[in-house]
Amino acid sequence: MQKWDYLRLDVLEKDPAELDDIKAILVNYLREISGIRTYLDLHNYIKQLGSEGWELVSERSSAERHSLYYFKRPIE
Repeated sequence: MQKWDYLRLDVLEKDPAELDDIKAILVNYLREISGIRTYLDLHNYIKQLGSEGWELVSERSSAERHSLYYFKRPIE
């Protein structure tokens, strides 16, 4: 039976009046990723996750500038 590893990515967006787009990114509720401040940075990070075997399975956004991305990859 296939087993899976899961990853949750919380993206907190800044107020549109501020210079950078991204306020913070948390992985699995705890670890904050530094250096991601624009949507292009976020795009490149998600591409990196894909190259590491992570598959996006769900995305949810709220009107309060908070998005959730859920990924999974098989455990060998």
